[in-house]
Amino acid sequence: MRANILTILTLLLVSLGVAYFIGCSEETSAEKDLKDEDFYALAQAKAQSTSGPGEPALWKLSDEDSDVYLLGTVHLLRPETQWQTDKIKRAFDESRYFYMEADIMSPETQQFMMKFKRDHGLLPPGKSLYDHMDVGDAYNFKRALEGIGFKPKALDNLQPWLASMEVAQYQILTGGYNPLSGVEIVLIGKAKEQGKPMRYLETIEHQMEVLSGGKFDEQLDTLVAMTDLLDKGTASLDLLVDEWADGDVAGLGALVANSKVMGSEDFYDRLLTQRNRNWIPQIIDILDEPGSSFVAVGAAHLAGDDSVILLLEDAGYKAERIQ
Repeated sequence: MRANILTILTLLLVSLGVAYFIGCSEETSAEKDLKDEDFYALAQAKAQSTSGPGEPALWKLSDEDSDVYLLGTVHLLRPETQWQTDKIKRAFDESRYFYMEADIMSPETQQFMMKFKRDHGLLPPGKSLYDHMDVGDAYNFKRALEGIGFKPKALDNLQPWLASMEVAQYQILTGGYNPLSGVEIVLIGKAKEQGKPMRYLETIEHQMEVLSGGKFDEQLDTLVAMTDLLDKGTASLDLLVDEWADGDVAGLGALVANSKVMGSEDFYDRLLTQRNRNWIPQIIDILDEPGSSFVAVGAAHLAGDDSVILLLEDAGYKAERIQ
């Protein structure tokens, strides 16, 4: 089970920007001079100033003989989180196919994940992650890790991207989130019960390349920036989940749709914009298949100015929000 959990956690980190990244949907001239921590507070305030109908957002894309349902998801949830509404259940049950971002459960995926981390997640022999940090940054980061019960030595030989992932995983799990309660895992179980074929928009290989890509120094800056967030526990993820469960798409957009707090324009493009664009022709092809299909992707992909919903509109297709 551990390998499956790590894969699901990785999927969460890819789709929600390592769970710690949040952004602002628009940057005014007054915001340009704000520090990163100010953007964090501003994004939270924007998200909390809007509200949804109290249920996760669900869209339907239709033509004369087919429907495609689009559900934004959170890949890990607290077991008590309620999200399976009657509309979601009906849409899923009537659909012929179930589409997800990537295959997260097969033995081949588990083997690939372990090999990828061995091949791309370790520093050269004899090198220490902390040697790449300023002395003060390394000291503060270690102290923050110890404060949440994480042993700093466990990260010593890891590349910054993998170290960030390991710390985020630890805090998510110790904060009460359960991979087995995530939307995809629940829907995978229902698909298997119903004999519903599962299809994928991309590969786990591509997702890992997105997560591990970028310059070393940028990855290191991201890791060091986590120092001030570690004592906040899962507060960022809690807010994201609350906005998602409320169906507050504007709030989600405020939290995930800006490159500044995402770390860099390049990472934002790789994480969200390019992947969303890659999915549009695939979703249009799904619409060409007679009958109904159900597409579940991370909620970050269906919010903000670069969302799948808006990109579909740009391509001439109108997705109707039905919940």
